[in-house]
Amino acid sequence: MNELTLDTANVDTGLVRKTRYIVGLLHSDHQVVLVNALEWFFTHNLRDIWSKAADAGIQYDNVDVTVMSLDRIGAPQGESGAKVVLVVYRSTTDGEEYFSPPLVLKIGERRKLDAEFKSKTDFPTVDARFKLRFAIPIALYPDNGTNESLAVLAAPFLSEEGTPKEEFRHKDLWRHLDCEDEFNPAKIARRMGKIEGYINQTTGLMNYIHMDCKGSPVSLNDKRSDSVLYKDAYKWYLWNSGTFQAATYPALFGTESTVDMLGKKWQNPYVAIDKVLSMVHCPAMGFVHGDLHPKNIVIDHAKMVNVIDFGWYYDNAPIVVDYILLDINMRAMTLPTRFLYEDVMKIAAYLHPDHPIASDVADPIQKRMGIILRSLWEPLLDRGAFSKTEWYNEYLIPFFIVAYRHLAFLRSAKNQIALLATVLSACKLLYDTEIIQ
Repeated sequence: MNELTLDTANVDTGLVRKTRYIVGLLHSDHQVVLVNALEWFFTHNLRDIWSKAADAGIQYDNVDVTVMSLDRIGAPQGESGAKVVLVVYRSTTDGEEYFSPPLVLKIGERRKLDAEFKSKTDFPTVDARFKLRFAIPIALYPDNGTNESLAVLAAPFLSEEGTPKEEFRHKDLWRHLDCEDEFNPAKIARRMGKIEGYINQTTGLMNYIHMDCKGSPVSLNDKRSDSVLYKDAYKWYLWNSGTFQAATYPALFGTESTVDMLGKKWQNPYVAIDKVLSMVHCPAMGFVHGDLHPKNIVIDHAKMVNVIDFGWYYDNAPIVVDYILLDINMRAMTLPTRFLYEDVMKIAAYLHPDHPIASDVADPIQKRMGIILRSLWEPLLDRGAFSKTEWYNEYLIPFFIVAYRHLAFLRSAKNQIALLATVLSACKLLYDTEIIQ
């Protein structure tokens, strides 16, 4: 990537600082708000972003800032539309060189970043042992009370670290799932074992948050709500990014009671979704991430999982959503396209803990089914979210709702057939078990 050096005297920011910025090429509007934000964070949040500089009395006039696009260090492009960069402050004082811990800055719509920054105050009080495992936002620029359309959100960088003289590396669960080792018989067991371990860490961390960071073992059953309509329990998720029943869905399925797709006749998900949304259930409720996909699960140098990007969080929502998001990603969003159609249909139809894991499918498909069972379904049941007899109402219907919503992101799925087959199979099972009449 090309780099350029900016002096704030050459940028229309109103500042007269001589701080030098080395930035990846940005749109001029982003460049201006970024330069302003960098000084704001240093001036107002120094103890949070760089405690050693606060202790050493480093002044901003003596600071250089390196800004790199996250895709430069291997981070995948997100869906939010925000520009995301990695930032490091550096100063040489009395012959000694100081580097700040790296920060992730999001540059985007003020309205969206305001909502994400709110997670800082809504987030449960986390024990010091766990605090750095979650990328809770640090600061937002401009501060409240302005009408600026662009804003900058600062959060800690929780993947592998370096300095501008070394190599920064972004490692997330997506990169582990997007790997040819899955098709190498000599490596698949080790690769999928790592993935299962990372998912176990993730659900353990999120269970800590779901339980309001309580130290003693507590059952999720204690978080069960009274009866609530699915449309009320999931409205925060369904309408978060626009109109739910957009033209996408009737264009895919039509409006008749059945639909011919993937070589078969199915009950129409577009018709079924309205029926399930008018039904009631009693979910375990709590703080949820709301966008817990593999790109938001990063792995640090100690092979520990950290959870980032709370832009879709909700402070009182069905806890099962965080498990379902990982489930859908394992069976569809990250599933490679080179599997046989028959194998894809079998993992799509694997929807209950009592369903046997198919023995006549490719080994990677078998291993993904096993991870879904052992790392997602069994922990959810063991933690008391609901009983197995409540599976269809408390897991399958929410699964169908969330998978259906994912069709809005169909083009982002590595295996689009798998996502369509997952929605169709969940809908079919709800009719076969007469959950939907």
